[in-house]
Amino acid sequence: MPEVFVSDESELKGRTVEELWNEEMMTITSKDGKYKAQLEALIAIDMEDTNDPNWKMFPSVEKLKWFNGDYEMNLKVMDWPQSYLLIYKSKVIYNEDTRKYVGDVSFTMTGFVSLDRNKFYDFGVLNKVADVYQNKPFDSSIRILPKKGWTPDELHGLEISLQTPSNSGYKNQNILKIYPPKN
Repeated sequence: MPEVFVSDESELKGRTVEELWNEEMMTITSKDGKYKAQLEALIAIDMEDTNDPNWKMFPSVEKLKWFNGDYEMNLKVMDWPQSYLLIYKSKVIYNEDTRKYVGDVSFTMTGFVSLDRNKFYDFGVLNKVADVYQNKPFDSSIRILPKKGWTPDELHGLEISLQTPSNSGYKNQNILKIYPPKN
């Protein structure tokens, strides 16, 4: 995603990009040690690239919608071709407290600041990261990120993180954090 994850070489601090994406950073253990999960894959599909081999993951992409908080808007993913679909796959390594840790590890993307939040919420303009669903909100492990319409959080940068699925005492694990130039 060159429009998104561009950064000054100094951000790497002598490391390669591959070193930023390592298995240790993609594994999260809860604070109490009773839950452990791992991100197995994070796949980005450029919606403008019809030759992207990952399109085969979506035999019915025309059914995908994105969610801005309004169930009635029926916002179609295909209406935003200048975007990326981000699919994440994770696995639970162990869960020793199924009452406290319900579901899979959460995947979050922060620091993508909308240039006009009213357009996003009131008019269904995709100008920040949004959840994608097929039948009902939160039924998939997919996000959509437009190539334009947002700016990076200058103070906190862009972050991709994992979060344990707990309402109390959850833990956040940063996978990647960069400070790209403004979009």
